[in-house]
Formats: sequence, C-alpha cells, structure tokens
Amino acid sequence: MLFSPCFFTNIYGQQLAFPSAYGAGAYVSGGRGGEVLHVTSLNDNVNEVGTLTWALEHADNRGNARTIVFDVSGVIEIGTATSTFSSGSWTRRLEGSDFNNITINGFTAPEGGITIIGYSYYFLDADNIIIRGIKFRNGYPDDNGASNLQMRRCTNVIVDRCSFSYGNKGININSDSNSTANVTIQNNLIGEAQQGALIGNSNGDEIAAGDWTFARNVIGNVRFRMPKIGGQLNLDLINNIYHNWDRKAIRSNGNSYTINIYSNYWQRGVDYDNASDPIFTTFTNTEMSPRIYDDGLSYFTSDLSDDYGNYPNPVSDVWSLFNVSTYPIQPWWFENTPTPMLGRAIPVLPAETLKSELLPTVGACYYINNSGQLVYSRDNVDAALVNKIDTDSNEGRINGELYQSLAEDLITSLPSNTRPGNFYVSNAHIPEAYLVSRGITGNATVHNQIQPSGYTLLEEYINQVDGTIPDIEVTNVEVTPNTAEIFIPNTITLSAIITPSDATDQSGVWESSDETIATVDANGVVTPIVPGEVTITFTSNDNPDYSDSSIVTVFPEAFQANAGPDQTICQGESVVLSASGGQNYLWSNGETTASIEVNPTVTTTYTVTAFDDLGNSDDDSVTVIVNELPIAEAGDDQTICEGEIVTLTASGGDEYLWSTGETSASISVIPSSDTTYTVEVTTNGCSSTDDITVFVITAPNLTVSNDVTIMEGETTILTASGSDNYLWSTGETSESIEVSPSVTTTYTVSTTSVNGCIGSGEITVTVIPELIADAGEDIEICNGEDTLLTASGGVNYTWSTGETSAQISVSPNTTTIYTVTVEDSFGNSDSDSVTVTVNQTPTLTITEDLTIVEGENIQLTVTGASLYLWNTGETSETITVNPDITTTYTVTGTTGNCSSSAQVTVTVEELLVVSAGQDENVCEDDTYDVVLTATQGDSYLWSTGETSQSIVVSPLSTTTYSVTVTSGIQEDTDDVTVFVNPNPDVVILNGESVDIMSGDFVTLSASGANTYEWNNGATQPNIAVSPSQTTTYEVRGYIGDCYDEKQVTVNVIPEVEADAGEDQEICLGDIVILTASGGDEYVWSTGETTQSIEVSPSETTAYTVTVFNALDFDEDTVNVFVDTNCEEDGVVIEDPINGETLEFKFSVYPNPATEYVDVKLSGSDQLTGFYLYDLTGKLIFHEKVENESLNVYSTTRIDVSSLRPGIYLVKLADVQRELYKRLIVR
Repeated sequence: MLFSPCFFTNIYGQQLAFPSAYGAGAYVSGGRGGEVLHVTSLNDNVNEVGTLTWALEHADNRGNARTIVFDVSGVIEIGTATSTFSSGSWTRRLEGSDFNNITINGFTAPEGGITIIGYSYYFLDADNIIIRGIKFRNGYPDDNGASNLQMRRCTNVIVDRCSFSYGNKGININSDSNSTANVTIQNNLIGEAQQGALIGNSNGDEIAAGDWTFARNVIGNVRFRMPKIGGQLNLDLINNIYHNWDRKAIRSNGNSYTINIYSNYWQRGVDYDNASDPIFTTFTNTEMSPRIYDDGLSYFTSDLSDDYGNYPNPVSDVWSLFNVSTYPIQPWWFENTPTPMLGRAIPVLPAETLKSELLPTVGACYYINNSGQLVYSRDNVDAALVNKIDTDSNEGRINGELYQSLAEDLITSLPSNTRPGNFYVSNAHIPEAYLVSRGITGNATVHNQIQPSGYTLLEEYINQVDGTIPDIEVTNVEVTPNTAEIFIPNTITLSAIITPSDATDQSGVWESSDETIATVDANGVVTPIVPGEVTITFTSNDNPDYSDSSIVTVFPEAFQANAGPDQTICQGESVVLSASGGQNYLWSNGETTASIEVNPTVTTTYTVTAFDDLGNSDDDSVTVIVNELPIAEAGDDQTICEGEIVTLTASGGDEYLWSTGETSASISVIPSSDTTYTVEVTTNGCSSTDDITVFVITAPNLTVSNDVTIMEGETTILTASGSDNYLWSTGETSESIEVSPSVTTTYTVSTTSVNGCIGSGEITVTVIPELIADAGEDIEICNGEDTLLTASGGVNYTWSTGETSAQISVSPNTTTIYTVTVEDSFGNSDSDSVTVTVNQTPTLTITEDLTIVEGENIQLTVTGASLYLWNTGETSETITVNPDITTTYTVTGTTGNCSSSAQVTVTVEELLVVSAGQDENVCEDDTYDVVLTATQGDSYLWSTGETSQSIVVSPLSTTTYSVTVTSGIQEDTDDVTVFVNPNPDVVILNGESVDIMSGDFVTLSASGANTYEWNNGATQPNIAVSPSQTTTYEVRGYIGDCYDEKQVTVNVIPEVEADAGEDQEICLGDIVILTASGGDEYVWSTGETTQSIEVSPSETTAYTVTVFNALDFDEDTVNVFVDTNCEEDGVVIEDPINGETLEFKFSVYPNPATEYVDVKLSGSDQLTGFYLYDLTGKLIFHEKVENESLNVYSTTRIDVSSLRPGIYLVKLADVQRELYKRLIVR
C-alpha cells in the first residue's frame, strides 16, 4: 500500500548507505526519506496494489524516491512484461530516471524471505539503488544468456547480502559508456550458475567504466567469470572466496584498468583442471597499460598449491593470456604500491580466515519476525551450497538443464507467510513491537525522523542485520574555501568537511556574521546583499565545540550596460524598453531617458549607450520582434435540424479559443436554437477573431402510445399521431400497428417534415413469460448425510420447510417429500415437489488392534455389511495377513448404496535377539570399572540381580555375566565374560640413561614381559641404536593385552670442535676479551679455565685454548695483533684542526661477524655518530658518539647477534664527511 511520506532536506555530509556498506558504492542513499511501499502479494500484476511489480512499475510510483519493504514471504514469479516498458529476452526492463532513488530490502519479509524466479529485473540508465536480502533464483538454462540481476549504465549502486543461483549469470552490471559507476557488490552468495558476475564495460571498449568494489563475496560451483572485467575501470577485489571453477576464474578485457587485489581464498574443487582453468586471464594488446597491485597474501588450498605452490611470488605467475591473445603479459603492469581504496575503505581480513568469517552469514539468510526482531534463517538451497564450499565437497556443479525445474519447485517448497493485522499500529511502516523495544512513541511520521546515527528510524529498523549502530563522534570541521570573493548578484557554495568521514551525525548549522552583507542557507550557499566582508561559520550539531569559518568579501556589481531582454509585440502595438547599469543613457533613436516607448512596424534592434559618473560607457542592444496579426476564419454559417450535431472548423493560426471554452481548431456543437459562435485565432502571441452562426430548424413533434405489458402469446396495438407520414421499426407505414412479441421488445416510429427534419418516438412492450416451477430430480442418500435441493423457474421461492432461498440443504432421517412454491416478479406462482429417499448406513465390527512377532500370520475379520473391500484388494469377511512392519488395514463395508469404513492396526515387533555385548579384557592390579550394556528393550534382569540396561562390574578374576531382556511380547538371554589378565613388570637393563659419542652404537635391553614394542618400531627385547642426537627411547612390554612402559635416554656427546674466536687487532695498551666455544670446559695457554679471558699483550701473541666435554677434547688458537704505532689512548690533541693532519679512516672487525663487531676510528675528534643499514636502505641501528675528551681514536662495539644473516652497510660521519664499509653478518 502507498503512504504519504515525510520529506526532508538533506543537509548532511556523506552518510553510508547502511553501517556495513563499503567501497565505491558505500555512500548510496537509495530511497532514504521517500515513500514507503509495502509488498503484500506474491502476484506479478502492475495494477494490483501491494505487488512488487506495482511498487516498481506503476505510474503512481515511478519517479518517486521509495523504499520497498515486504509484509509477505515466499516466491515471486516474474512473467512477461505487465507494464508499458518493453521486455527483452527473459528480462523485465526498468529504464530511466523513473527508477532512481530506490531501496529494496528483503530482510523485512517474514520467515521464508523473498525469492524471485522467472524473468530477471533489468535496470537501465538508473541511479542511486540499494538492494539487500533478496534471493534471485530465476531458473535460466545454461545456454539462455540471461542474468539473475542485470543493470546497464546505472550509477551509485550497492548490492549486499543477496543470493544468486540457477541462472546463466549471477549478476551483470554493465557500464557501456563513459561513466562514474560507483558500484559495490559485497557479502553475496553466488553459485550453481554458468557465470558469476560481469562488471564494467563488457564490450571491452577502451572507455572509462567507473569505480567498482567486489568484496567479501562467496562464489562456488560457477564455471567462470568471477567476475569478468571490462573497460577502464578502477576495481578493488577484496576478501572473496572462490570454489570449483572449470574455465577462467577471473577474466579481463585488454583495457587500461586499475585493480587492487587483497587476500582472496582459492579452493579448486572437483571440476578444476590446472591445464585449462587459470586464476586470472586477460586479453592483451600493445596499447593497453593496466595497473595491477596484488598484496600476495591470497590463500591457496593444498590442491592448488600442487599446481602453483603457495600463492606465487611474483604474483604475475597467476595471470595468463586469453587463448586468442599473443602479446605477452608485461612485468611493468604489476605495481608494488596499491592505489587508494575506492569509497569507504574496507578492512582486509587474513585470507586463511575467510571461511570462518564469511560462510556463516553470507547471502540472504535473515528475516524479521512478528516481534520486529532479526532472526537468522538460511534456506536449503544456500545451506547446501555453503556446505559444499565449507567441506571442499567433491560434488560438481548442478546440471544447468535442471535450473528451471529447481526454481519452479521453490514455489511449493519454500514457506509463505504474511504479517498479522496488529503488526503496524501507531506507524504504518515500523511494527509496534520494535518501537516499544526501542522506547519510542510512534506517530504517523516517525519512520522518516532522523536518528543520532544519521539514518532515518525506518533505515535502522530494516538494517538490523548491521547490528547496533555505534555513534561515531565528530573530531574536526573544516570549511572550504577558507576565503572567498564574490560580486553581486553571484553566489558561492561553501563545503563543510567532517572528520572522520563516517561520523554518525554529519549535520550542522551555517551562520552569517552579518546578514545585511550576505546570507547563507542550510546547504552552505552564500548570497551577497551589499558590498562588505562577512564571516560564514559552520558549527557541528554533534559537538558545538567543532566549527570553522570562511571570510567572504562581497564586491558591488560590475559596471555593465543592460538594454533588457528582447521583446515580442504584434503589429500596431507599442512596448517600453528599459536600460540599466549606468547614470545616463543614449538610445540609437536619439532618446536619452532610461526607458523609452517604441512601436516599430517591422522587427527592429535598438542600441543604448550607458554612461557612469566617471565618463565610462558601455553598449547593449535589444531587439523588438514584430509579429503579423493572423486572419481568423470560422467558416460559413450552418443550418441544422433540432438535435443534430455540427462540426465547426476554424483556420488561420496556431492556437484557437472558442466562445465555448474549447481550444481545438474543430469543435462539435448541438445548439437547441439559433446560436452565434466566436473563435479567437492566435499565432506568435498575436490574435484576431471571427464569428459563425448555426441556424436550428425545429423537428416535427410526434405523439406515441404508452409502454404496455402483455402475457406471453398475447397481442397489442401501438399508435402514433401528429404527422401525415410514419415509418415503424417493423417497416410498416400506418398510424397504428398490431404486434405480438415473444420477448420484451422496443418499437420505434419516425416522421419527416417538409424541410427534411425527422421526429421520432418509441414504445416498449414488456412480455411476461409462462411460469413453470421445478424442484429438481428425486435423490437417494444414506442415513446421516445431507444433500442440496435446488429450485428454478422464478424469482422468489418458498419451501415446505419454510426456507425462502432457491437452494436449501436437508438431512432427513427417513424418506421425505419436499415442496417448493415459485413466484415471478409479476406475482404469478407455481409449485413442484422432490422426494429424498434415505437408506441405512451399515455399522461395521472389526478385529481389535493386535501385536505379532515378525514372520507370524494373523486373521482379520469384519461383520455388519453385505459387501466388503479391504485395502489389500480382498473382498471376504476374513483375511490372513503377515506384515513385515506395523501396518494399518482398512475395510469398506457396503449395504445397498451406503458404505462405512473401519480399520485395525497390526503392530509388528522385530524378532528379539539379545546381546550382552563383547567380552572384555582387563589387567589385574589395575583400578578399573567395566560397563556391560545389553540390547535395547523394555526391561532387564542381570545375573547380579540388577535391572538396568547397563551395569558396572569390577571382578577380581575372570567372570561370566548373563542378562535376560524383555521387549514387548518377547524375551531372550545372552552372556558376556570379563577376563582378568596378569600385568607385566618391564625393566631396562641400561638404567634411565646412557652416554655415547656421536657415531657410536649402544645396545638397549628390556626384560619382564612376553612381547615388546619400541618407539622406533623394533619388537625385540634387545635393540642396537646409534642416534645422531640425544634421544629418548620408550619400550612397551606386553603379557596378553596388559602392558608396562619404561624409557631410557641415550645422550649423544658431540665431537668437540674448539673455536678460540676470530683473530683480534688492538693498539698497544688496549685490553681485548677472547671467548672460546665448542665444549663444556676450557683451559687457556695462560692457565686460565674460564670460557672468556681478558688479555693485553705488549706484542702480537698467539693464545691456545683446549676445549673438553665428557668424552672428547680439541684445541684452537687465536692471534692478537698489537699495533705499536697507534697514538696512546687518551692523548688530547690540543688543536685538532691546526695540528698534525691525520687521515680520517675506520676499520670494522671481525668481518664476517656473528655476535658483535668492533668499529675502530682514527683521524677525527668530531665524530657525530655511526649508522647501520640493510641493502634496501632501511636504517637498522644508530648511535650518537660521545667524545668529551676529543680523542682522535675510538673503538665502539655493536651487537649484531639479533640481525638476520646478510650484507649490511656501516656509515661513520663527522661534521665534514661520511665513510662507508660493508659488513657481512653470518
């Protein structure tokens, strides 16, 4: 139904289509604030109020901003076109601006949601559309080519949380001309289709195709085009799941497109063939220059990794040529930096989490219940597809030939519900239960009231799927431009930029500091009044502390002559021309006033020169167009007979106005007397008039006899008078005629005067037909039945029962005669009778319900009738049956024409075979409880006396238990034995551990059991092992099923490789630390026994260290080179600038390094710092050098143990220069 909306002016900044809207189409507004149309019928009829077709296409709704909600759930089958719009193959075409500003929200439907089958909707040249929560399952065969949903040249579109299946293409949004599409396709489930999605310019033309976001969609069991990309579009392809394609997954035309690819999930499925089913495929040519960014973080399931490895690096490896292209894919198409995300940036989820993040709620899987609350519900079609994707099912794509029948089956398989009568109370569009839950008092317009979120209350209700809408506070306001200049009477529009861009309340108030200079409206439009300077301020409604201003300077209107607009007059008229813009004026006709009156006879141009007080002048011209007067012609005078119609036709102009008020060139009139008609004829605004007279001749006055009523078969005489000639409709020409009609008839008579005018009259003869009552044929019924008696032949009826309707219902206990009296509309009456004969219904007696054991026979017997028919087909009183399962038998008994039925149920019990369970084995000395469970039955009795189905036993020795089970009419017994076995005591002769050198063998021996299992697979009690590293071996020893476990650790002592460290270089007097490695104990040639020692040799010295472990030792030597030419540390150069010049140099050692490196500097006392870079230029480490004593020598140690192995650059800098050295870290 259609309701009056509450319109409002949008003074807000960018408001999201709904809170979870992202990407290029995130800021679509749809039908916000417009009409609300309710779908209450599943029919496809444009003229039926409440159908989806009416809401979209009816003339009363087209062109209006509208939100379409659903008060009914089920399947809407769209057939042939029901409107004036043309329909292509399998499509319902919705073309032009009549279909702008629309929101279609399927979440508003009751349980079952909205499913569309049949023809698909095809939006063309439309703008500003939101579609959510609809299941499009149109049922197109594979080869049909139609799409579930199609759009062309549409802008500002978002399609969210819809389901697409059973079609050649899931979704097709095509931009085949230069456009800014601004389209988002997000959170949709697309599957069981030939093609997934087509976006951009599908013709492949090198034209702008707008901005597109394809994000968080799940596409499964679709052959290819997921999506197909065309034209110079900008596309963000983010966080989609792809499953089971069998051609080209994503295909692009050979255009200069821009694509950002972020973290998608690829799962090959059963139909995938790596030889012919690539990920990305593109046409190529020498002119194209695409820009492709791929974050390289997409996820390949293990089956795809077999073909590609992990997601390829370089990412260009997942791109291949379309089979007709030869120009190779160019590496420079692939960029390392993405272009900014389009519209509202979408958070990128890790690819490996997409199944858990998307599958639970993708597609149309919510509805609003009769309490106004959102409820999760996924139908069987979507559930099956999601399960195939989630489990990586080996089921392939559904055969496309089945699409149409599968879609049609949904009509009966999907639930269809309607809203209760009290769903809407105080507001016609939001349920009362929802308003109460929000604490809101409803009224007629509350649905379009703006909430703090920036949305209307209706939007908050229909978009509950987005959860509670958080308030995002304004943090800044910026007005642009911050200064402006305008001339009277021009205007300027200022913009208020709200930060953040998705703040909840983006409204605010514009104010002018001096409205006598300039005013500002609610949209920031500044209108100047007088010259001066004014401050225009925007203040946020969310937080008045945030505001910003622009200084606007108003200048007077520039000096310019204005002769006024061109004028149009008719011949003979005059017109006043008025000039402005100056102080004095001179017209081309010599006049010097601002206004002059002229009356030219032909079109003339007049020029005026305007002068200001400073002597400046300017010219302007005005043209007076002179139009000729038209010559009106109403035609010749006319003569007619009284009652005749005559057509009057005027000519001589383009427009006409008759004295009757009519405005067409020709009019039809029926004057009752002589009448003069005037017409005004106009051409180019000039007019003239003409008259025409219509003379009326009086027709002859004819008198006829009155209407008459006769009985069927009678005759009557009809008479006319008042003239001397007559012509009856019977063809007779006499004054009187005799007639005898069989049915009511109207007779006409006419006469003609001497001037040719005709007078006429008519007489109606009403014929009353003969009355015959009919009570119907006699009837037989059975006792207890009722029957209908129907009378005919008249207008009123009276039965012997007192009832007065033509048809009555009777249920006599005995044979009865019923009489009816029939009357016609003239009071005539007649009677008739009908006999209802009553036969007795037989009473059947049948065997009582009974129970048998599977395989038994039983007899069933019935009495009480003459004839019998069992549902087994048998016709005797007694039958023998032996059903395999519980069965109900029905018999119909008949006596005469009357029958009754009875039934008996034979309950079949399966043959009871009792099991007490499998025998159990336990080990002695263990703590154990054994649960024994018998076959399911009605009652139990164990040999222990217990009566439950399961019992718990703990025998000390092997024991047999028996159980008797009763089920229905049967009883059976079974035994079970619990065997108690002895426990082994395993001993490993080697003890808990043993030491060996690397490469040696050792024999491990176990005892105390019958059989053995080692954790290395050996099964003997003695095993020889030679581990390469310390290893723990476990052995399990068995006696029967009882076991004991022990373990032994073989410690592998590695061969000692002594390392005394890298050779060192020091200055005389320096101290250096020598550190050895490779063992557990150390002895230096100095006699010291620590791992590290400090030395300060006076000359170059070799130091030897002996390294030991428990079973081995080794030696190594390190040299300490002493530089005796170094200046003594700590010597201060009094004048390092003017003193002896030293070479600025430094050394880095050890190089290569593993844990630390020493940087030694000489030749500068003004060192500022040193820097460590990797080969990419990234700064890894920086330290400022403190040199308070101004030494020209210094040594600094850098810890490199945490750095990755590789090549690094060391930079040293003083106030005058920089030096670099290369460092290798291992």
